[in-house]
Amino acid sequence: MTLFAATRVLGTEPEIFPPITTSLKPAASLWLLGILLFTLFPALLHANQSIAIRELQSQWGTGWQAPMSMDLPEEWMRVGTEGDGRPVFIQSETLKLDLQKKILSFQMRINSIDYLAGIELRFASDKSFESYFSIPIPLYTVKSFNLLQADAWHTFSFGLGNAKMTGEPKSDAIRYLGIYLQDNALAPLVFDFTDIKVTSAQMPAMLSYTFDDGYDDHMLAAKIMARYGQAGTAYIIPQTIGKTGYLTEVQLKEMQRLGWGISSHHATPFVDFDALTLKTEIESVLQTLEQGGFSNSMRHLAYPLGQQNRTYVQAMTRTAFDTARIAGGGMETLPPGDRWLLRTYNVMHDTSIEDLRREVRLAKANNQWLILMFHYLAEKPANDLEFSEAQFVELVEMIDKEEIEVKPVHEVYNLIREHSID
Repeated sequence: MTLFAATRVLGTEPEIFPPITTSLKPAASLWLLGILLFTLFPALLHANQSIAIRELQSQWGTGWQAPMSMDLPEEWMRVGTEGDGRPVFIQSETLKLDLQKKILSFQMRINSIDYLAGIELRFASDKSFESYFSIPIPLYTVKSFNLLQADAWHTFSFGLGNAKMTGEPKSDAIRYLGIYLQDNALAPLVFDFTDIKVTSAQMPAMLSYTFDDGYDDHMLAAKIMARYGQAGTAYIIPQTIGKTGYLTEVQLKEMQRLGWGISSHHATPFVDFDALTLKTEIESVLQTLEQGGFSNSMRHLAYPLGQQNRTYVQAMTRTAFDTARIAGGGMETLPPGDRWLLRTYNVMHDTSIEDLRREVRLAKANNQWLILMFHYLAEKPANDLEFSEAQFVELVEMIDKEEIEVKPVHEVYNLIREHSID
């Protein structure tokens, strides 16, 4: 679908901006009360600094209203759509920003995602936005797939590795930041955000191979990667160990010897359990992996089917695990905005080596963390989740030649802790 194809400017005729297209289906609609112009200090060009949200100024598509909630931070932004499907635009005009090897982070909250059609950030050197970097926040019809959940603050972090380029924007001379919000014309919503920061990416680029479910063909992946001194993370469903088509405990021990992290997974989405049952299931997963000798990497989770929620699933995950990976979202930052919502690049049967080479180079150029997600390796892929064995060999060789640092998830987490930047 096309998002933000038409704009509404206060006091003028409608103006057409370049359309944004996405293959994702809309998840919700948005009514947000107000709009602010936020100011970045010129010193931000060469230093880490928070961005002060100062002046309330309407751009187009909305007005503003002071927040009634007492739980908002001192500096905040609140914006709104009118529930008619027309987009809202927030713009800063006082930037002096170099986005190269930088992390943009902010906290965001929305009162519902049922009617949200799209949110996108754009960065440009001139006010026309003819050339710009754009970063869309992914939205899915299944609510539990989304990073953004209703009525909860979420920390987002992005680098230029997450951005798409239109025209020829200059990453070292950003002057304007625009935020586009759009509802699906069914209802209005309220949206707040705060704590906007731009910081230097302090760690070198990292790449992590991750394999879900513990299928026996992952042993082949481990052997191929071992030729190049590479190791990955295997997210294991404990109940399947040793069953037909799955890795045995002996194979898991061999993968661990090769440097792999043997980490936590489950056959059932956590959102399908009530809170008490989920607590028991998590304890069972960790107990099995600990008894198997995998305690050094067991506290890293792949959400089953990538699904989670902000009510009880994330609360329990944050207590039991050091990281948790979702099933999409693209490239991650170092450090992540939220290590219990690690984003990943889903490698499918039709993912090309050139697609992956581009992602690797973007990660290297922007000091970001590329987490690759695999399910099956197959000689002749027959479904979307199978990746060709021959292509996998080619991929491992390419990654070796690109000289990006390859580490399992638990080792990247340990490095983040050592850098004291979590």
